[in-house]
Amino acid sequence: MNSAVSSGFVPPQLHGASQPPSVGGEPLEYWGEESPLAGPADLVSTRFPAASLQESIMVPLDHYRVLCVVPGQRMPREQFEQRFRADQAAYGATGHSCAVALDGILDAAPFIDLTARIANLDHHKGVSRINCPCSACQAMELVSSGALDALSDHGRRIMFIYAEDGDLDVVLGEWSLENAELLRYKGVQETVRPLFELEDRLDRWCGASAISPNERLVRQMAWINEPFVQAQRNPLFMHDAQGMARVICEARDRVSAFVFGVAGEADLNTRYQLTPMVNGWGVLREYGYYARALACSEGLDALLSVRGLGRQRVTYNLFRTSPQSPFPIEAAQAELNRREAILCNGGGPRLWGGAKDMFTASPRTGTLQTFEGILDIIRSVVGDGNKHS
Repeated sequence: MNSAVSSGFVPPQLHGASQPPSVGGEPLEYWGEESPLAGPADLVSTRFPAASLQESIMVPLDHYRVLCVVPGQRMPREQFEQRFRADQAAYGATGHSCAVALDGILDAAPFIDLTARIANLDHHKGVSRINCPCSACQAMELVSSGALDALSDHGRRIMFIYAEDGDLDVVLGEWSLENAELLRYKGVQETVRPLFELEDRLDRWCGASAISPNERLVRQMAWINEPFVQAQRNPLFMHDAQGMARVICEARDRVSAFVFGVAGEADLNTRYQLTPMVNGWGVLREYGYYARALACSEGLDALLSVRGLGRQRVTYNLFRTSPQSPFPIEAAQAELNRREAILCNGGGPRLWGGAKDMFTASPRTGTLQTFEGILDIIRSVVGDGNKHS
């Protein structure tokens, strides 16, 4: 198997710690794998300067496959095709290559275009999140169905594999494409399928699907995902293409270890604190990466997850806990984006994205809204008029 990419990236020291706000009279402390929150007092997600970091990187996997990492970039199809053409030219592969976009980097509904030689394996846009397979399962199907052979002329075309994040869905998708020949064996498919199905269930439900932290397969999944869980605590992870490529390659090698029966196991951090609000929703303070898997059984219709990642970086996810939940996600997303546009004052799009039937998440570039402001918007949408002044 291929060795991991060495990044040489040393995260800078960030300063300027301040006290976070409170929810229900209790201090809202950091919840993200052992580190204290040292961020803005109003918990505004912050964009960090990343001028010294690589915005993209191409990593040759073998003679016919190239991993292209462009952190945090979600491109419309026209822009993606322009980038694909430029990468082909830079790599000397114009006219005899194909592209596979994983998990949202191509901002469009999933498709396979044999004329353009592009496959988009996504489950965010133009589909029902909970009814669409994750990108990794789509990649496995692309291989096992023979569609990858049609796309790549049976391996004669150089395949550019695009990713904008390094989570487990991307890793399993990349592993499937890089190890397509191995994955065609029935025994290998039977070995990896439970792992893919576990990731699929968690990804469809935004991590809010009940799991057993002591189950061997779950612990092996946590071990495979460990490089990403650790790396994302660095606030510059989403700006560091080389570091992200290293994470993908390290986790990919752990998938291979799983296939060959030598996978390790890791404990799951599932700690959280839940503050119920009026009208069936609550604020979930995530101390552990896998907190949602336990919090989803608390009996609420929706949760506002507030997760600290490293120092001074906070992300928000508002999600329904079941497809039968009456919580108005789409209305909440529309109002959050309306408010975001006002705060941007014409400074460019900062959109709360996600699958509107299931969840909405704060912009990758950071939200300009305060924590209390987000609470007020949700209260107004669900009909609770007790706003903060």
